[in-house]
Amino acid sequence: QQGDVKFFGSVSATTCNLTPQISGTVGDTIQLGTVTPNGTGSEIPFALKASSAAGGCASLSNKTADITWSGQLTEKGFANQGGVANDSYVALKTVNGKTQPAQEVKASNSTVNFDASKATTEGFKFTAQLKGGQTPGDFQGAAAYAVTYK
Repeated sequence: QQGDVKFFGSVSATTCNLTPQISGTVGDTIQLGTVTPNGTGSEIPFALKASSAAGGCASLSNKTADITWSGQLTEKGFANQGGVANDSYVALKTVNGKTQPAQEVKASNSTVNFDASKATTEGFKFTAQLKGGQTPGDFQGAAAYAVTYK
């Protein structure tokens, strides 16, 4: 039997550990709700915020944070990885990124940019939105991120 292992990380002179926050609460599970086939769910806001304002997080002014996402990325967003609704996906986009309008995370644009100093204030804000395909069923997915400060 064969399988794949993906190694993902970054090397940076500045480090600042981030924690996902959903509605102000630390957590790593985003409930996307239920949508009808071919329907669109609500945009669920979340942020990646500094675990502490001390250490490397205190020296982020005048820097850019590049956040690179990894997972089952397609040109629409993150594909279903374990559920039955195999043609559904999650659209992920920035809210307060360096570029406006919002940057969409997809296979051809897996890295998005932020003013790094936002890590210790409002955080790097995103929205996640479930887009239903034709096949009903559950949606399950996971994504990883790495941050490089420059």
